[in-house]
Order: sequence, then C-alpha cells, then structure tokens
Amino acid sequence: MLSFNRKTRISASDALKHPFFTGQKAMAEISESSLLNAQYARQSKIGGNRSVTVFDTDSSYSLSLIDFEDVINPAKSEARFDTLKSILSQSTASFKSKPTIIAYYPQISDYKIPSSINLDSKTDSVTPKKFVQSKSNTPYIQQQQIQPQSGFTFVTTWKISDFDLKERLGKGRYGIVRHVIEKRTQRHMAWKEMNYEEEEEKEFVKREKDQMINAYQTLKQSSSSSSIPVVQPYGFFVSDDGYRAYIVMEYCSGGDLRKFIDNQKKLKQFISPQKIWEIATQIISSLNQLYTSGITVHSDHRPEKVLLTSDLKVKLAEFGIDRPQQAGKDFIFTNDRMKLYKAPELLKNTKTEENDTSGNQLVIPQRVNQTRTSDIWAFGTMLFELLALRHPFIDDESLSEEEFVHRVVNEQRSNIPTHYPDSLKNLIRKMLNKDPKLRITIKEILKYPEVVAILGLN
Repeated sequence: MLSFNRKTRISASDALKHPFFTGQKAMAEISESSLLNAQYARQSKIGGNRSVTVFDTDSSYSLSLIDFEDVINPAKSEARFDTLKSILSQSTASFKSKPTIIAYYPQISDYKIPSSINLDSKTDSVTPKKFVQSKSNTPYIQQQQIQPQSGFTFVTTWKISDFDLKERLGKGRYGIVRHVIEKRTQRHMAWKEMNYEEEEEKEFVKREKDQMINAYQTLKQSSSSSSIPVVQPYGFFVSDDGYRAYIVMEYCSGGDLRKFIDNQKKLKQFISPQKIWEIATQIISSLNQLYTSGITVHSDHRPEKVLLTSDLKVKLAEFGIDRPQQAGKDFIFTNDRMKLYKAPELLKNTKTEENDTSGNQLVIPQRVNQTRTSDIWAFGTMLFELLALRHPFIDDESLSEEEFVHRVVNEQRSNIPTHYPDSLKNLIRKMLNKDPKLRITIKEILKYPEVVAILGLN
C-alpha cells in the first residue's frame, strides 16, 4: 500500500482480497446481526429489489448499526435484533410479493450517533429506514426523513417530480443552482444539481452535503439566536438514473452579494454607509460564529457565496469545501473568479529547493495554508467593492493574471470614494493590510462602535 511506484501499489479492490479481510479469523469476527443483514438483503433481492448491491448481500462489507447500538443502548439493540430475526423467519414468498423491500437499516434518529460513524455508508445511511405495516400486514421497510438532534428535518425521499422548476440562480464548475418550489407545501427552495456518476464526483457531493448538515446543526445547537448565518440544508436525493445528485436548501430571494453590487453599478448608485456597516457586521459576526463553533472555513470566499434574504440578511454558503484545481483552469477571469479575493500571502510563488537522490536540484512549489487573516482579506475586498463598486486592484477586465498578482502583492489598492466616513475607510484599510501579521482581527472589528451598535440592536 505504501509503494512509491503507483503502478505497483495495491488497489483498494485487491486490498479487500487480502487474508486480513477474507481469512478465517476475519470471517469469524463478523457479527450475527451483520450476517442477518446480508441474509435480509439477499432475500430482498430475490423479492425483486434491484437497488440491492453486492455490498448489501456480502456480510464482510457491512457493519450493522445494531452493533453500535449494542454499546449505546443494549436493550434497544436486542429488540431490533429480535424484530429482524422474526421477519427473516417468513417464507421467501413474502419477499417476492414485495419488490420494494430493501436491506435492513436500523432507525438512527432517536439517539446521538458518534461523530466517527459515516452517515453515508451502506449500514448507517443518511436515509434511515424503519419498519412499517403494509396493507397485507407484511412488514417491510420504507424511507423516512431524518430529524437530527438539533430539531430540523432533512428529507431524503424527494424526487425531481416533487418540484416545480423556476429560474436558474447560478452556474459554476461543480453544479447548477436553481430556484424550485416544492409542490406539496408550495415552499420556495433552491437546489444544487451536480454530477454524480464517477466515484470522485460522489465523494465530492458527499463532502459538500455533510459539511452543510454539520455546520447548520452545530450553529443551531450553539447559537442563542433564531437566525443562523448559513444556508439551511433541506434534503438530498439522486435522480432515477443515478447520474445526478441534488442538494435542496434554503432559498435566498435577495440573490447574492455579486448581483447586489452589479445592480448598484447599473443604477450608478453608491450604497449608504449605514447599509454597508449592516452587511459588514453580519459577515464578520457570521465568520465569528463559525470560528467559535469550531467549523473549518476554507479560502474560496467571494461575493457569489454571500447570499441575501429579502430583507438583506446575510447567509454564507459553501464556505467549507476544498475544491480541487484543474489543470489550465487556475486563472483569474473565469466564472468562479477564485483568485480575485485571495490574500497576497496566498498568491505569492513560494518555492523551496531540494536535492533528489541523484543529487539533482529540484524546485518545489509550496502551498501556503489558508488562515483566518486570509479570510479577513477576502471579505475586506468584498467590502471595498460595496463602497467603490469596483475591485481594489482591477481597473481593466483585460488585466492578465500575472499583472493582477503583481498588483495585489506589491502595489497599493485604489482609493475609496471620499464621501464615505473615515471609520469605514479605516476598517477597509486595516482589513487589506498586505502583512497578515498586522491585519485586523475579527475580535478587533467586533469592537468598532458601529458594529457594537448594530449587534446590540440585533
């Protein structure tokens, strides 16, 4: 597994064939509940359920949540175990009559799952199931909604046909965001449609979904305010062909900060200092809540990810997703515009020189890690755009990447319009300090009188 040569390194499928996983000792350690799970899946497959895979029917691939529950709540574990054995005692004919039967998954929403458990694996799915009675009185299993500990519902049973499709809100390299209306409730929502065919795509979607759920749950549990500063996730589902995934989330009718700035440009209308202070305070307060809740915040900050409600309340979106760079795609004026809000320390070409085993000198680019001070720079750049209706280092859209990086790293920014108060200009100046060690911190920003006054009103 640790071979330096990628061609000779063992694959995951070959690793699973190793005696450590397939030997007599390994087979003897498979729990009875996992064996019963696999038996149930096999009978479900015989009954006509085409969603059952080899991972469901092979007990060496699965680990039942009954085994986890055995530690958390032994009495409940024993009851579930007895229920499963009772169902399996029925004739195979009862399974054939119910093609909707799927492999047994215990209900997981009524106790706290340890954070180390993967909520998307086969046996502890983010879509819990529970036993219900059919009209023929034959027990079978039906998809249900998650009701996490924090009290919000995350639906996993939706289909595309459950929604009326409205306007497209945005398009990026990783998906399309669309305004939708759920037909049953007539509730306005948004969904993000993403590719879901290759394993890399599935893993990326899973990370984004898990990050949204974790962030919202954490903030909801830790916040004393009814207003949560991140977009609420509502649900997740996959298209019938399995090639597209949909994360359903809160709809922010005010658009995003990019559209807000562009609209002010079209109107040739500067934003009032009070409104800028309100937006700035919400952004900084939101960041502070994320930090104090222990939620990781990555570097892909830009106005498109600062969403606004109808009354201009700020909601942060996709703040914690590391996105892989593609060859030939890391330039400035693309749709994602990723470099425009990166701090100077992230744009510098830092390199180290080392010698290989033959004594040849190698020049190795070094990645500079994102820090909280880099977040301050990114949002400082956005606030500058709110004031000046232009980027602090761009006066020409034909500017090359090299020139842009040179300006950010070495040159002074453009001036802020003179009609804005000194306190606001002073804040921007401190947020855009090129030296990260001297850049203003969130705690210092939260002490500004204007920020204190707004937070006091909220």
